[in-house]
Amino acid sequence: MLVHALGLLCALAAATFAAAPIGAHQGRIWPAVVAGFIGAAVWLRPEPASVGLLVAVVAGVQLIWPRRGWPLMASGLVAGLWASLLSSQGFPTLAAWIVAASLVVATAWLAARRQGFAPTILREEALLAMCGLGIVVATGPTISAGWGSAGVMNLEPAGGVRQALGLWVFMLGGASIALGGWHSLRRRR
Repeated sequence: MLVHALGLLCALAAATFAAAPIGAHQGRIWPAVVAGFIGAAVWLRPEPASVGLLVAVVAGVQLIWPRRGWPLMASGLVAGLWASLLSSQGFPTLAAWIVAASLVVATAWLAARRQGFAPTILREEALLAMCGLGIVVATGPTISAGWGSAGVMNLEPAGGVRQALGLWVFMLGGASIALGGWHSLRRRR
């Protein structure tokens, strides 16, 4: 489950960071985006703790100083990690590279060409969500290990492990996300 959360975080962060305003540094940013993408896709292995922390820090700094073009460089790095993750899960490598790179290029292109594509309030909400999701993914391995230890200590007399989390936790989380999206859509009208 943590691998899927990591993939979701990488895809959403790549799109969110690519929608950041570029400004006058456009000519110097794209080579760094390509270098970050290729370096991450070829040499780095996506680990939940480091990727979650990276995304949370970049999103937090972008919320504080919104007029910088460097999140686009981070989008290349995160998209490269997503491509590496997709190919490690059995997706063809070339197709993973094309999908991940297309997400960054299309988002940056649309954000630069169309003023209404990624308004400031929507970018800020997405960056706040990336902070939260990044922290959840970064702390996921430690929390998962703690749950495993608690499950072992929570043995039932018949020899089985009693599960403390029910389906209601995931349904509540899904309902919260759906209601938040519905609220955002209503506010944009």
